[in-house]
Amino acid sequence: MNFLLDQMSFITMSCAAKYYFTSNQEAEGEASVFESIHLSNFKHAGSIAFGSFIHTVLYVFHILNEMLQQAAGESENPVAKCIACVLGCFLACLEALIEWLTTLSYAMMGISGDGYCTSAWSGFILNLKHCVKFYMAVHIARLFVVLGMLAVVAANCITCYVFMLKVFPEAMQVSSMQSPILTVGVITFLTTLVFMGPFNDAVVATLLCFAVDLELNNGDPKFGPPSY
Repeated sequence: MNFLLDQMSFITMSCAAKYYFTSNQEAEGEASVFESIHLSNFKHAGSIAFGSFIHTVLYVFHILNEMLQQAAGESENPVAKCIACVLGCFLACLEALIEWLTTLSYAMMGISGDGYCTSAWSGFILNLKHCVKFYMAVHIARLFVVLGMLAVVAANCITCYVFMLKVFPEAMQVSSMQSPILTVGVITFLTTLVFMGPFNDAVVATLLCFAVDLELNNGDPKFGPPSY
C-alpha cells in the first residue's frame, strides 16, 4: 500500500516537473502521465520501493510506540510515563522529518532522475536555502486544498437538499433528510480527497523546480509557464 501511495506521489511530481521545464515565457509546456507511470514502474521503481520500505518501518515503530504508550498509561510508574512521552515525541518528530525528506526526494527524482538518497540530499539542501518560500507556499496550498474540499462538499450537500425539496418532492416522505445528505457529503469528501490530494505534491515539485531553475540560472529563472 505504501509503495502504491508513493508511486502516485512520484507520478504527480514527475508530471509537474516535466510541465515546468517544458514551459517558458512564450508558451506552456506539457507532461505525459503515461511516461511518468513508466518511470515509476521501471527506472525509479527501486527508489520508490526503498522509500516505501522506510515508511513501512516507521509505521511498525509507530504501532510499537502506541503499544508502549498504552502500557505506560496503565502503569503507576511516573518514570515509565515520562520515558514513553519523550520517546513518543521523538518518534513523531523523526516520522515527520523522514516523511518530508521522502517527499523532497521524489520531487528531485522527477527533476534530476537521480536515486533516492542523492535526490533526498539535493532536495534537503534546496529546502534549507529557500525554506521560507517553501514553508509559505506549501501551507498556503494546503489551506486552498482544504477550502476547496469543504466548498465542494458543502455545494453537493446543498444541491442534494434542493433536489430532495424541489425536484423529488417524494423525498420529503423519508423519516430523516440528514442521512442521505450526510451520505452525499461523505462520498463527496472521499472523491475530492482523491482528486485534490495530489495538489500538495504538485506544489512541492513546482517549488523545487523553481529552486533548481534559480540555481542553474543565477537567480534569473528561464522556465515555468507564462503566468510566472
